[in-house]
Amino acid sequence: MEGFLSKEGHWFKSWKSRFFVLDAETHVLTYYTDPSMKASKGSYSLTGTSSVNVIPDKGGRRWLFVLQAAGSNGS
Repeated sequence: MEGFLSKEGHWFKSWKSRFFVLDAETHVLTYYTDPSMKASKGSYSLTGTSSVNVIPDKGGRRWLFVLQAAGSNGS
């Protein structure tokens, strides 16, 4: 499964459009700057302790959620 989502930066709280790919076999969610997938910007390992929580709309943004998972390069 793959597609674009907006992601809030870890250090700088600006929103960036990122291309996400969910690998159903390895349970890893990886994101890239664009669909060419040349260089990964980061990834999250989804395990039994991972969770997704819906959060209220904020700053004109709708359909927000927080993913809590083991990750790398949280930028």
